[in-house]
Amino acid sequence: MKILIFGLGARFGGVEKYFLDRLPYILKHDQIDLAFTEPDLIEYREQIDKRVGIKQIAHITNPIKYWMTWRRLLKKEQYDKVYCNTDYANIVLYMAVKSVGTKLTVHCHSTQIDMAAPIKKAIFTAYHYFGRIFTNLFADEKYACSEPAYRWLFGNSGVPNIKRNSIHSELYQYNPAVRKKMREQLGISQDTLVIGHVGRFSYAKNHEFLLEVFAEICARHIDAKLLLVNGTDQKDASWEAVQCKAELLQIEKDVCFLGYRSDIPELMQAMDVFLLPSRFEGMPLVGIEAQAAGLPCFISDQVTREVKVTELVEFLPITDSGVWAEAILKRWRDVRKDMSEYIKSSGYDFFTEMNAVS
Repeated sequence: MKILIFGLGARFGGVEKYFLDRLPYILKHDQIDLAFTEPDLIEYREQIDKRVGIKQIAHITNPIKYWMTWRRLLKKEQYDKVYCNTDYANIVLYMAVKSVGTKLTVHCHSTQIDMAAPIKKAIFTAYHYFGRIFTNLFADEKYACSEPAYRWLFGNSGVPNIKRNSIHSELYQYNPAVRKKMREQLGISQDTLVIGHVGRFSYAKNHEFLLEVFAEICARHIDAKLLLVNGTDQKDASWEAVQCKAELLQIEKDVCFLGYRSDIPELMQAMDVFLLPSRFEGMPLVGIEAQAAGLPCFISDQVTREVKVTELVEFLPITDSGVWAEAILKRWRDVRKDMSEYIKSSGYDFFTEMNAVS
């Protein structure tokens, strides 16, 4: 089958990891192309299998050109299926796909529009709700990473078809030797409280609140470091905004901006706790990874409860940074355990998933 996958970002994140992990298995029986609006900006291009074609389409801000480039590409390549990863109902794309008779799969990964600008967000939200009417008509297959994500895109139609964000759980098993080595590499004492976060700098991830929580910890004269793994090494406006906030709170010397890292499992060994104060999420893969590493996880109460697959997760409101600081200080010395069996039994282990479908 010849498939075109659309909706991966130029920067490496949870959705990109989900598909790159599965590409070797998909390529055994399918021909795959990926479509991007700006393929020259893909920061993980070297990780994409050479057998995968890269196609360019116009940006949706020019709907007519967007429609035309989609139609032209689909007619030329004669795909059997377009697999659309999305955060919102993209009616122009769906209509273009169905106008040439191609099968359409829609996979939702969020529960809101990830934009901070109120007017722009309102426009895209209105476009989403209008387009959602037609999504159920045009989509041949409908998936989401969680039930809230399914309801966000497909409404209350039918039984949610959930594709779990599984992980290589054995890579995250707690290892004291790796913890010691990583802390030495990072120049961090073995006794320092290390708070970790993995996520792109965006409105959804709520880094302002994350820094306020860390400032509360520092204000209590605790020897602590905050590790921020961002998914990119590009110091853009969002990076600078987080950096300025850290300087404003006078905690910048204890915040480690690590950029893009390919050694997330090892970095999690160096952490004591994991924080995810998101304003919203579809289903955060990184939350499963942190639990697999045996980390106490403090997660926003705006995130789906489906992320809690072990007793390591505590949901907290993103209205009071002091509450988060208190919770962290109570649990950061908890004994780490091997959580791989819990991850496997909950259905989030990658190899268990692949064996089930092979």
